[in-house]
Amino acid sequence: MREILVVQTGQCGNQIGAEFWRTILGEHSTCGKDYSDSMSTFFRNVDARGRDLGLYSPINKLKARAVLIDMEEGVLNSLLTSDINSIFDETLLVKDRVGTGAGNNFGAGYAGYGEEHGQRALDIIQHALENCDSPQGFLFFSSLGGGTGSGLGSRLLELTADTFRGLSILSAPIIPSRNANDVITSPYNSVFSLSSLLQSADVILPFDNESIMRCVENLGNKRVNPDKTVRANAKRLANDPLVGQGDAGNKHRPFKDVNQTITTALSCITASMRFGGELNVDLNELSVNLVPFPELNLVCTSLAPLPMAPPYRTLEAAVRELLNNNNQLLMEYSAGPIGAHNFSLASAILGRSANADSGRLASAVEALIQKENVKHPSWGSQGFKVGLCNNRPPHAECDAVCLRNTPQILGSITHLKQAFNKMYKTRTFLHHYTNYMSPEDIEERSRIVDVVINGYEDLAKTMGERHVVDFDIQPVIY
Repeated sequence: MREILVVQTGQCGNQIGAEFWRTILGEHSTCGKDYSDSMSTFFRNVDARGRDLGLYSPINKLKARAVLIDMEEGVLNSLLTSDINSIFDETLLVKDRVGTGAGNNFGAGYAGYGEEHGQRALDIIQHALENCDSPQGFLFFSSLGGGTGSGLGSRLLELTADTFRGLSILSAPIIPSRNANDVITSPYNSVFSLSSLLQSADVILPFDNESIMRCVENLGNKRVNPDKTVRANAKRLANDPLVGQGDAGNKHRPFKDVNQTITTALSCITASMRFGGELNVDLNELSVNLVPFPELNLVCTSLAPLPMAPPYRTLEAAVRELLNNNNQLLMEYSAGPIGAHNFSLASAILGRSANADSGRLASAVEALIQKENVKHPSWGSQGFKVGLCNNRPPHAECDAVCLRNTPQILGSITHLKQAFNKMYKTRTFLHHYTNYMSPEDIEERSRIVDVVINGYEDLAKTMGERHVVDFDIQPVIY
């Protein structure tokens, strides 16, 4: 298998990262006592001196292929004293000596800390890659709304894209809730950060806090709790006692549910990159199959079942429910023309089950297309790219994700730009940013996001007017 390096930046990025590593550990806990090919995607197996042990050797000490970055020490300290602290390599940490953070200011994170710590973080990424035999790319975790994750995270993603050309970058940014009032400048941070990701990431998988909370709340009394089993398996494979305060935030159930849902979706997306199956899909294939236009690289994610939802008995049943509103991890775009919500530039379905069968899965995908009247452009694939993994998830018999490059992404993106425009029109709080950014830079970042929004809106409008999927523009041919 080819390795993936995870880069988690800021408070939110590291909290998502912590849950991600617990999820991945839980999956691999059932794979035996030897260091397998599937484990090598996200883990090294090292001896007491930190030297790599070969494939199929007994598991001695697992180290995550993870670079942890934050300018405040609270979350990093929690990770390093948590139930899975032994998997983190402390030589791959980037933190500030003072530890005051970016003050929820993209400019401070991007220009201030980016200038101070950007090259050092890049050197650490280079060091982590030297421990990979055949790296396929990066997985970035960050928030759009804060300071360190949005600012320094964006700067580092740009540097990574410029330095390690040929390696794919998948960015998984978190969209802040609309009603969250803890970061009043969140619209500025979100638009500025998104402009960087649009220019440098190959695929962006935004996750909407508010939409995921809605999906979880809609479960009502049908909710189940797989958390204890997953965490016990993670703890066992990490081979470290539960100490410290790493679980202190778990009492805040809503965000715990959000994080668990996001990381379950990401584990499903990467499952066929790690485990065997009839139809494997690697990181590079995602960008090739989902992004026909480089400037339109935002992808909607849906997951069935949610990790706290009742399980499906078959993978085919899960696939048939992927486009149900209660499985969508982004806000629905209700302003689009009639019929446009069915349109996708490109789509993929990735499923996993111990009893997976490609023939039955193909029939389920076809049933989903007919049920939801999914349309694709005439110049592109008329179906879904399909990935199939024969390793079941730890919380259920099966699960599946649907990835769609579609105007539906506007449901979660346009509100960010509208909130930005409202504040920018009156220059509210803008002085906090002009200390780090020129007026021209601010205008350019706003323009980049507008171009992408307009591109998706034009596609939606064309669909609504013609009710056909034919465009004069042509896709990039790989």
